[in-house]
Amino acid sequence: MELYTSLEPKLYLEFAQALLAQPRVVLIPHLEPDPDAIGSCLALSRWLRSKGRATRVLMPEPVPARAAGMPDTDTIEIVSEISDLSGYAPVIVDTGQLNRIPSGYLKAVEERGGLPLFNFDHHSSNPGFGDHNLVDPTAAACGEMVFNLMLAAGDEPDLPTAELLYGAILTDTGKFSFGNTTHRSLAIAAKLVAQGLRVEEITNYLYNYRTVAQMRLFGEILRTIRSYPEMGLVVGEASLEMYRQTDTSYEDTNGAVELLKTIGDHRLAALLKEQSPGVVKVSLRSKDPEVDANLVLAPLGGGGHPGAAGCTIEGSLEQARRQVLAAIRDYLSRTGKPSP
Repeated sequence: MELYTSLEPKLYLEFAQALLAQPRVVLIPHLEPDPDAIGSCLALSRWLRSKGRATRVLMPEPVPARAAGMPDTDTIEIVSEISDLSGYAPVIVDTGQLNRIPSGYLKAVEERGGLPLFNFDHHSSNPGFGDHNLVDPTAAACGEMVFNLMLAAGDEPDLPTAELLYGAILTDTGKFSFGNTTHRSLAIAAKLVAQGLRVEEITNYLYNYRTVAQMRLFGEILRTIRSYPEMGLVVGEASLEMYRQTDTSYEDTNGAVELLKTIGDHRLAALLKEQSPGVVKVSLRSKDPEVDANLVLAPLGGGGHPGAAGCTIEGSLEQARRQVLAAIRDYLSRTGKPSP
């Protein structure tokens, strides 16, 4: 059995067997799920249903515009809180820490009435919080892991599942441009495309979906840019007032940090986004393989990947900026990373 992973194939097979032993499964992505989390949940759901299992995919908020074109998004249940799992074994997808699932689900998952907890993830920082853990940091996306899981079980994705997995991998590799892209990512994508995927259409709905209002918001964010050349850092900010002025919302900041990342003479890009009064979300991107964004934000309770990480800070934008700058300075000093 040849899988596209550096892990032992038996780890995928054992996880697949344990999962298929459950007659009912509920799939839960991380907070503010991206196309990889959403696509992987939906692909797992399709596969499990093809094997006769009952499934649910839960999210507390509507599917973001970027992922709305993906197959089966209309099957996602938008539920802000659950009191119990009703006999459905929980599978936590693309989530480095259990507390990164929606808060309204956490108690039910922690209690779970004797049901096994499945942890399916590719974050290197994942501590293995499940009863069954499949954590593959060599995978660029959870979409790669779903493909391998199906192969381990002797199955192949149908066309809608292939589209879900391709979209998951495409976005988590930045259209196959991020440092996490491997020959395995490309080989899996090639197999998915060979099934007859409409690559241009998928790319369009995943990347070319922005509104005029959102572009105006991006313009306001660009006005806030601060450069810290001694750290190779650029910082942008999005405030509640900006959302009001541009008739947008916090969700419309999606993708703005990638725009900051394109500034050529900086190795780090940070976007500070007011989510609500006194709550700031931080997105950090690193273009330097020697600077690990995940480790930079770990002291602030954050996590993610070496190239992309995030955290939540309570306070104002100014307070958040000070904390992020201090964390970056401390990391660079502690690790002895030279100035760019």
